[in-house]
Amino acid sequence: GIRKTDDELEEIIENGIQGRNTLSIIVDVKKIKETAMFIEERHREIQKLENSIKELHGMFADLASLVSAQGEMIDNIQQSVAKTADYTGKAKIELDIVVDNDRCDRKKKIILCIIVIVIILILILIFAAYHTIQKNILGR
Repeated sequence: GIRKTDDELEEIIENGIQGRNTLSIIVDVKKIKETAMFIEERHREIQKLENSIKELHGMFADLASLVSAQGEMIDNIQQSVAKTADYTGKAKIELDIVVDNDRCDRKKKIILCIIVIVIILILILIFAAYHTIQKNILGR
């Protein structure tokens, strides 16, 4: 149909022009207005959708940064666990060395005590023998 403005439509209605053309023009204008309203509504819905998508994108960006930060924390935890395992292994080795040294020290102390006891016994025997010899020499 032919496009007419609202003023032209009012003029046609006031002048009393009637007929198929006028009626079709009015119907076309109503359809155009309905279509325009439909398009505007669709446009608003698309804008809402766009805003929702932007918000969702922001959420995913936040999530990505959180995952990245968590990944760094997990890496730090893994490094700490590895260091702890290493320190524990070294501590076990050192503890084994200390236990072995302690056993050796006990053995050495026991051997030293036996040597001291033997020396004391030898000294006692020497003293007793000397004392017996002195008694025999002086007592005769």
